[in-house]
Amino acid sequence: MSNFESVNMIVKTAKKQKKTVKLLCQTTIAEKIKSTYDPTMTRADLNQEISRKNKINTTEVSVITNALFEIIKDETTKGNKITLKGFGTFKTKKRAAKKVQLIKQKKTIDLAAHFIPTFLPSKFFLKR
Repeated sequence: MSNFESVNMIVKTAKKQKKTVKLLCQTTIAEKIKSTYDPTMTRADLNQEISRKNKINTTEVSVITNALFEIIKDETTKGNKITLKGFGTFKTKKRAAKKVQLIKQKKTIDLAAHFIPTFLPSKFFLKR
């Protein structure tokens, strides 16, 4: 093998290593960004945001939001529909009975008819 070929091989391996190092750096930076920024808003975050915007005590806001969520849960479990104009509608939908296959256990079971909660956003909500 000539000197030119050996140098050429060294350059190629260096480029490959550089690409892998660059890729590793990009993935670690992406992982750090994901771990520091979570786009999910929790109930506590919601309470803080409402209290900040309206200059109300956070504990008072949490009592109000808890009551709101309890009312929504109670009414939807009764089968009632809750419509908030400009926001959307909370309601329940009936799911029909069906047969479900459990692949790992190699069984087929009957799933009874049941109700699930749903949210239908309003047109105004979707435009924003």
